[in-house]
Amino acid sequence: MKNFVLCLMLIIISTTVAESQLVNRWEAVDTSSRNYTDYMRTKIMDALDKDKLISIDSEVSNTGWFVKYSADGGTTFETILQTESFQYELNSLSFPAEEHFYIAGDTSEYLTSVSYNSYFKRTAILFTSFDSGENWNYIKFDSNSIIKYIDMASAKLGVAAIMTVGNYYNSTVEYNGDTLLWTDDGFQTIQKIPLPIEKLTVYAIKVFDEDNFVILVQKSSESIRKYIKTTDRGETWVDFAEAPNTRIIEFIDQNIAYKIDDKRKESNPDQWETLVSKTTDGGNSWIELFTPTNPKWTDYRVVTISCADEDNVLIAGINSMIYKTTDGGISWLQQNLPNGGNGGVDMEYDAVREIIYPEKDAAYAIVGRIMFKMTDEMNLQRPYLNYFGYSVSPIDIIVNWTSVEGAKSYRYQLAKATSNNVYSYDVFNNPVLDTIVDNLEIILPELDYDQCYYARVKAIGDGIESDWFIRASHFCTFDDENYVLAPIFIKPLSGERIKTSEIEFVWTSVPNAEMYELQINNMPYFQSTILADETTADTSIIIPTPSYENVNFYARVRVNDGNIISDWSYLTFKLADPTSVELNIVEDGISIFPNPAMDYITITKPSEGFEPSEGSEIRIYNTLGECVINLPSTGSGSDNSRIDISHLPRGVYYVRIGIRTQMFVKM
Repeated sequence: MKNFVLCLMLIIISTTVAESQLVNRWEAVDTSSRNYTDYMRTKIMDALDKDKLISIDSEVSNTGWFVKYSADGGTTFETILQTESFQYELNSLSFPAEEHFYIAGDTSEYLTSVSYNSYFKRTAILFTSFDSGENWNYIKFDSNSIIKYIDMASAKLGVAAIMTVGNYYNSTVEYNGDTLLWTDDGFQTIQKIPLPIEKLTVYAIKVFDEDNFVILVQKSSESIRKYIKTTDRGETWVDFAEAPNTRIIEFIDQNIAYKIDDKRKESNPDQWETLVSKTTDGGNSWIELFTPTNPKWTDYRVVTISCADEDNVLIAGINSMIYKTTDGGISWLQQNLPNGGNGGVDMEYDAVREIIYPEKDAAYAIVGRIMFKMTDEMNLQRPYLNYFGYSVSPIDIIVNWTSVEGAKSYRYQLAKATSNNVYSYDVFNNPVLDTIVDNLEIILPELDYDQCYYARVKAIGDGIESDWFIRASHFCTFDDENYVLAPIFIKPLSGERIKTSEIEFVWTSVPNAEMYELQINNMPYFQSTILADETTADTSIIIPTPSYENVNFYARVRVNDGNIISDWSYLTFKLADPTSVELNIVEDGISIFPNPAMDYITITKPSEGFEPSEGSEIRIYNTLGECVINLPSTGSGSDNSRIDISHLPRGVYYVRIGIRTQMFVKM
């Protein structure tokens, strides 16, 4: 088997973020009560052109999966396939030609229940239709298998990847790697194509023609991913690109592609960002194009990309991020999704789960439970309200926002939240303040104590306006005039890796505070044994660095002098061996995907360095230290656990396995 590595030459070119241009207006085209699936699924939307698209959807009442089809650009949707229940998993789809649909996944047969957990035997399945969903063919493959990836190059030609999985009664099923299923007749017949190395797992497929395709693979015992390609239908394989942190490569043709890589921030190696690169010579060299940044977010990564052609590309990801280039990646313009209205994006953790860009002037995006469409109508960029805190004094509040090129003035609205503090667009029907100003800040009139508010702002130009912006605008005032503001950590920085034998903690001063209390623990909650509990009259303290046996540590500080007690302020930090020459990046080893997540998370234990004595019991805690999910050890030895979190309230949670802890966000 021929196998060699192509040298990758990275070329850096200057790119810009275009902020002074008008942006496309996006509108909600599907705001039904159904629940778009989480982005663990490899592909939940595909479009043949600007008008024809299909998507995978699920019913909020958990009655099964839907495949929806629109032939009029999202104006109307028709359910063309509906499963009886969640016995089926629909993981990926392809819409390669007129009237031709392919839906891949698996079906589950119930086996048993142990400690409130149900176990199933899974069998790979494929739904195919060649008449726009009027009739469906149901293809069932070998048991103990699933299909997560499929790509069709034309109406009948394509490749799917089938994976072997075990079950509760047969956990010893030997996994020798994924197998490719090649077809040129719509899977009426298949040719099995083994991968060049044993135990390779497939993470993406791109088929160009009957003999040429590229796949993203990772060896099950290693963490390094790479792209490999074949020009003779799997007879020989060539390493296309090393991809240790690559999320996806989007191909225009066999020579031109865009690559999305996660990389550690130079300023803080515990945080991640995205690098967008491009190749025009089939992967021999890559041009570094763009890294999206937003000072408000520590995690601002791209999770999806789609190309209308070489010049017109959309990237999208966490925190409702969408950027567009029309010049092949030289400049990027941030797009604005509707925010704050019916069919708008209101939550801070909304992520663009998938984006499809079939034609230059038409694109679709799935965000939360809503599908949006990019229109050719242009409007101003949206101003961003600057966050000034969640709990604030109601007196002399200064509100400001970012400048928008082309704006002549700004309209600001403030409204009281409802009694249950749930956001509704209707609160702005009766605002307590509605004003238009020509500068970038205002001083609010004196507000009520013990009251929550919502605010929003928009830019106004000559005959044109931006969408409203409400994100980060929810705040509440102090309970009364005696409320004590919590101190805020100044040092160390959140997420900082400590490399000293002592740690200096510094926090802001609180007026009239005579004593502060600082606690440190190796758990995200503080109900068990506390590692340190110190009091001081100063706004700083130096304590010995805790044991290096644990990576994650948690600190909190508050005012506590017996008479005045404030809320706690929290901080997370990590430790490094102070004797080491280099600052090694040592993760806890627990991987959680997706993160943030809505319905399910998959927890992966490290393939190396995880001792059996640590156990395999999984506990999930909320920020109050309450155990909300407890999954006892099954003894199966599996490194992966898929957990339903759909019933949990939105917020921050901590996964605990043995002595290891990892955080995730429930959307």
